[in-house]
Amino acid sequence: MSGSALNPKVLDCLERYREIVPDWKAFVASCAAPLPPSGWLHPGRPHGLNWMREDGFDVEPLSWRAGGIRWSSGPGMAESLAYRAGLFHVQEEVSMVPVEMLAPVPGERLLDLCAAPGNKTAELATQMAGLGTVVANDRAGGRLNVLRTTIDRLGLPNVAVTVLDGRSGRFPSAWFDAAIVDVPCSCEGTLRKHPRAPLATSAESRQRLAQVQRALLENALRALRPGGRLVYSTCTFAPEENECVVDQVLRTVPGVTVEPVSLSGLASSPGLTEWGGQVLHASLEHALRFWPGQVDSGGFFAVLLRKAGVDGGGTGRGEAGADAGGPGGGEAGAPETGDVRSMLEFVQTEFGLAPDWSRDLRFQLRPGKSLDAVSTDLDEAPGLKPVQRGFSFLRLSGRVPKLTTQAALWLGSRPTRQVTTVSRESLWAFLRGDAVSPGPTPAGFGFAQVRCEGLPFGVGLYRPDDGALDSLYPRSWGGLGRPR
Repeated sequence: MSGSALNPKVLDCLERYREIVPDWKAFVASCAAPLPPSGWLHPGRPHGLNWMREDGFDVEPLSWRAGGIRWSSGPGMAESLAYRAGLFHVQEEVSMVPVEMLAPVPGERLLDLCAAPGNKTAELATQMAGLGTVVANDRAGGRLNVLRTTIDRLGLPNVAVTVLDGRSGRFPSAWFDAAIVDVPCSCEGTLRKHPRAPLATSAESRQRLAQVQRALLENALRALRPGGRLVYSTCTFAPEENECVVDQVLRTVPGVTVEPVSLSGLASSPGLTEWGGQVLHASLEHALRFWPGQVDSGGFFAVLLRKAGVDGGGTGRGEAGADAGGPGGGEAGAPETGDVRSMLEFVQTEFGLAPDWSRDLRFQLRPGKSLDAVSTDLDEAPGLKPVQRGFSFLRLSGRVPKLTTQAALWLGSRPTRQVTTVSRESLWAFLRGDAVSPGPTPAGFGFAQVRCEGLPFGVGLYRPDDGALDSLYPRSWGGLGRPR
């Protein structure tokens, strides 16, 4: 938002919050200012800050979130080598709050009920070091296309994508260790990106949204095991969609409590315990409100809930759904087939990989399409049929299996054969889909991992007859769109 003052009509819409905003003048001024870009570094891929600075980002770390970053200037993501290599991800600062509050543990079963566009899913998956299970769900499959690209670019083998209404009874009861319920809302807190957002809200729309939000929250609580934890969040200022929704659930769903939480270094206000003459549950003071002017970000609300039962912190395995195995070669839980074993042996030999190169992965065969990489302990939630698990590792459409771009990024420095390097100038040509001249030539005709200054960026087809390296960089990644 580039103007120096809020639209008077927008200001009129926000007037209803004057009495609960801690500093009205700072709030109004911040809402009229541009939103600073922010994000986080991939915890499993080093040198992200160095590459970002080489790209031209004026970047600094966030004090309250390990690996969190903010920058005041820099190129677009399509023009950033660090972004294309999956070294960092873009996410609004306050949008990182739910995952920080949830504190995921590697090996857990997690549910992101309203996942699109998938930023919180990606946070969960990377903070779990690629282990465990993250079910990323949204009822609109098209909205998950951005997440599909993110899964590939960041190399997330522990994500299973489902397309269901979050209120559906398809989610297994008492199966997940933790959940994030970032519900659809009136989005008033996004006005620094979408200046007219407050104009689209009304008392009637807030009431309709609150009914949906409550149903989503109750369904997610049902899917939690005893002792499980849940973060409910929105990007709106409206108490009707925040404290009032949680208040109703606290009063009607037995055994749900609010957990106190503190995020040192990120300013916030306590949740409301009264609104519009209505007295709300006293424990809602432990919820967190983030107001523009307090933090240089958008508006946000988040609260950490706990379901009664055994203390959270275990993985829940051995309880509900304990017989659901993770996917292997072929159907989920099945042993690897001879075809899969031969493919993995081919990859190991062709790229000179150590014998234990795939110890953190299992593989699922989609005959004639791909060999997909998933986490070794990714569990199958009973009754759910994911549309995607992990990421495609090999394409099987040709005579010889082709290493995918996402696999090349995931492998990092592991390959010792069929590796070639290119200059930065040649790399940009490669990313545009042009054939380039490789540095050290691969052993012979075939697919090769392409690196620049030690960092992998994709796969090329080396043709020794003319010394050319054909680019196999996905066309849809040119603008970082939907993966093919």
